Amino acid sequence: MVQVLNAKGERSIGFKPLAVANLYELIDFMFERYRDAPADFFGSDSWNLTTASPWTGLDCLELVAPIQVLCYPTWESAILVRTGSKRSNNVEYFTSPLGAALKDRADFRRFIEELGLPLGTARVLKGLNRDVASALSPEKKQQAFEQLLEIGVDNVVCEGASRWLPAWPNNPVVDHLFFIANGKISYFPNLDLRVRLSRNGKPPTVHAVSKVLNDSKRPRFTAPLLLAEKSRREEANQKTVAELLARS
Repeated sequence: MVQVLNAKGERSIGFKPLAVANLYELIDFMFERYRDAPADFFGSDSWNLTTASPWTGLDCLELVAPIQVLCYPTWESAILVRTGSKRSNNVEYFTSPLGAALKDRADFRRFIEELGLPLGTARVLKGLNRDVASALSPEKKQQAFEQLLEIGVDNVVCEGASRWLPAWPNNPVVDHLFFIANGKISYFPNLDLRVRLSRNGKPPTVHAVSKVLNDSKRPRFTAPLLLAEKSRREEANQKTVAELLARS
C-alpha cells in the first residue's frame, strides 16, 4: 500500500502502533538485519513498512512501530517488549519472569549477546503477555505518530496487529479501510470512521468495525488475494491494491 501510494505521487508512510512477532518466525530476520540497524529491538513489520517509503529512513524503525512485542514459545507468552523510541528519548524495555530466566540459559545467552537484545536491562513484569503488552504506554504511540507527521506526508497507512486495530489516544478518523480475510481483500473508501482505545488502554479488535464490514449498503471493492511465489507475492499484492484504488 505504501509503495503504491508513493508511486502515484502521494507522499506516504507506514505506521504500526502495535507490532507482535514470535521468536520462531523472527530469528532469521534478526540475524540478517540487526547487525547494521540503528535500533536494538524491532520486527520485520517495522522494517517492511519503514523501507517501503522513501520518506522514512532506518532511524524511523522504532517510530514506525512504537510498541514491539516478542513472544516465545507461544503467541500468548511475551518475553520482551519495547515501548517508545530512541528518537523520542522514551524507550523502555519489559520482560516476563520467563524472559528473565531465559537470559541465564547458555544457548539463549549467546543468542542475546550476538544480537544485542536488551533482555538484561528489561524491567520484569509478572503476567506479561501480548494482551498486557498491547495496553502498555499508549501515549508513546501518540508521540511517535506526531513525530512521523512532522515529516510532511499526504497519507499514513496504519496497519493492525492480528485481531487488534491500529489505535492510540486521539488518533484521527480512518478515511479508508483495507480488510484482508477469507482469501480476499476488501477496500472501503471514504469511511470517516473513529476507532478508539478501550478504557484500559487496549486497542479495539476487529469486532469494532463489524458494522462497517457487514453493511451491504456501504460501498466496497473486493478482489481475490492471488497465490504467487514468495519472490512475486509483493508485486502481485501491489497490483491488486492499485487496481482496487483505481476502481474507486
